[in-house]
Amino acid sequence: MPDFRPAIYEFLPRFCVFFLVAAVTVGAFTGGIWATLGIGGALISFLALWAADKKPPLPPRTLSLFTLAVLSVFAAEVPLSFSVALSLHKWLELASIFLPLLLLTAPRLQQAAYSRDLIQLLAVTAGFAALLLSEELLGNGMLLHIVRNPDVGLTEYNRGVAHVVIFAFPLFAGLWGMGRKKTAYGLAAALLFPASLTESHTAKLALIAGAACTAAAFYRPVAVRQALAFFACLLAGWPFYAQYAFTHARASVEKMHSSFAHRVEIWDYLSYRIAERPLFGWGLGTTHLLDFKNPNGLLYRYADGHAPHAHNFITGLWVETGAIGLMLGFIFMLLALRKISELRAPLQPFALGCWTASVIVSLFGFDFWTDSLWAAFALSAFLFGILQQQDGIQGAAGEKIGSMRS
Repeated sequence: MPDFRPAIYEFLPRFCVFFLVAAVTVGAFTGGIWATLGIGGALISFLALWAADKKPPLPPRTLSLFTLAVLSVFAAEVPLSFSVALSLHKWLELASIFLPLLLLTAPRLQQAAYSRDLIQLLAVTAGFAALLLSEELLGNGMLLHIVRNPDVGLTEYNRGVAHVVIFAFPLFAGLWGMGRKKTAYGLAAALLFPASLTESHTAKLALIAGAACTAAAFYRPVAVRQALAFFACLLAGWPFYAQYAFTHARASVEKMHSSFAHRVEIWDYLSYRIAERPLFGWGLGTTHLLDFKNPNGLLYRYADGHAPHAHNFITGLWVETGAIGLMLGFIFMLLALRKISELRAPLQPFALGCWTASVIVSLFGFDFWTDSLWAAFALSAFLFGILQQQDGIQGAAGEKIGSMRS
């Protein structure tokens, strides 16, 4: 019987290059495709490597147990939901997202996916796609209107830009570690164009905050990590901060950009729904069914109907899964920071920047349960895992950080 293992080992790096390049190019224009590429890429790579190694490439035990715990808790809350059928459907959807993407954290899979020119190729194609997207935005969406219809707004590109911003940080890490600093600066400059031209203020803030965090972590990685952990804890009161702002500073809120003012109104009414069911929440996927009129509906300028989602992961977790789900969310954030501390020193500043950018996108962006958003998280972690296992990621910057930590 022929031995197909050498062919599979040769196939895997090429296949990973394919779906990662597709993510940073096609995905820059069509944000939703990240889910297909992330989940599909994870399953195909996992099964192929299992066939070659004769044993499954398992994810880390801690992360696997945490993912199963989250799904178990959410399953236990389904019977308590405001809409049991809807929450059960949402739970099945989340399981179909989390479990395949978890496979990308398997160290053996990350090792098998490595190819020598991976980072350089991804960086060049990401930069090229960013410049093409900039031209599309400057042209007021000419391609979008041809492919879709003239009534579609440029907000269709917001998701793709935000995902590429998150994924750029492991690319920066790889380029920096290989001594390709000019290429890293070039990629950063290329990303600034679509980020500045897009209507998404979230992508702009994520890129700026992530870059600032990375720069600070080059000099004080431990202090930055501790500050981010403290920041994560402060986020717990987000919906009630919004409630206070709307109640006591409504005039100032109304002077803000309409998209942010709309979000404050959404967070305001959802804060009252949280107070009504603080422990277990209203149920997965139920945000768009909740009362938006009480108690301040008559005062709202923008929230004149049900919000499709919370536009903020803290508020969304709390209103749908209660304080228990919110606690799991904080554990996940702190677990990610702990995993970053285990990376090699040269990678840590960029991983902290990626964490920051991911949190910013989750605070203001899309539905936290969006499959493409989780795929962007998982693919970024996948690339950091690949870099973690390569001996070539060295450099004076890393040595400097390592000496400071010691």
